[in-house]
Amino acid sequence: MKNLFLILRKLRLLWVFLLFHGISLVFIVRQFRYHQTVFFESTASITRAWWTRTKEVEHFLFLSTENALLHRELVRLRMQVMQQELQGERLCWTSDTALKVPYSWLSARLIQLTLNQSQNRFTLNRGSKQGLRPDMGVIGPAGVVGVVTQVSPNLATGLTLMNEGQGLLLSVRLKSSGELGNLVWDGKSACCARIEGLATHVKVKPGDTVETSGLSSIFPRGIPVGFILKPRSEQDVESGYASLRFATRFSALDHVMVLDYTYQAEQDTLENPLMP
Repeated sequence: MKNLFLILRKLRLLWVFLLFHGISLVFIVRQFRYHQTVFFESTASITRAWWTRTKEVEHFLFLSTENALLHRELVRLRMQVMQQELQGERLCWTSDTALKVPYSWLSARLIQLTLNQSQNRFTLNRGSKQGLRPDMGVIGPAGVVGVVTQVSPNLATGLTLMNEGQGLLLSVRLKSSGELGNLVWDGKSACCARIEGLATHVKVKPGDTVETSGLSSIFPRGIPVGFILKPRSEQDVESGYASLRFATRFSALDHVMVLDYTYQAEQDTLENPLMP
């Protein structure tokens, strides 16, 4: 540091010269129009390049904020779609309040996710203090992600769709025909799974949407799960299988939404009454 000050002291005449030279240039440019034109034309490319770089840095720094805003907008749009579907089906007869969507949504972010295990799990940055509890569904921008299994005050963990055996059973249906089946992951790929339990007469086409059936309180009906990969072979028809590709790209997942079923306690009480 001492040597730096010595160097600056030796160059003090140069700094004074540059200072007065800069001041003189400012006066000249401000005084004469021709000099102004030459100055701005010569510095336009530099200014443009600097502005572009500055905007790129700002965009990178505020990218997370933009993602959060887009995520909240997606939540709002999903709520509107569910409201319209519920009203279109006319499930209720008299009271307008009964048409209220029975799900609320909580935005969360993944802080851990496994992709290469037999039972892949995720961790969220929300917990019981924010209203999370076990058996709440989790969806991403493209479709179903998994189900919450454990919560702490500020964190929650759960199972993704990529779980072998009985880790996570999800009832699904073909959107085109309404045929029901169960989602099964065989542990071979992080992007693909299959449907089990399809009847032999069911015709499937590549690209058909597979969605939640709504036969449980965890997910409402109509949330995308995946898309049919290929026509069923004879062996698949006999076994009741159909291959699908997940709608959610787990390797690029960041923000998610946690579903809270408003009438969960009431439904549990009705379906599992206490024995006398």
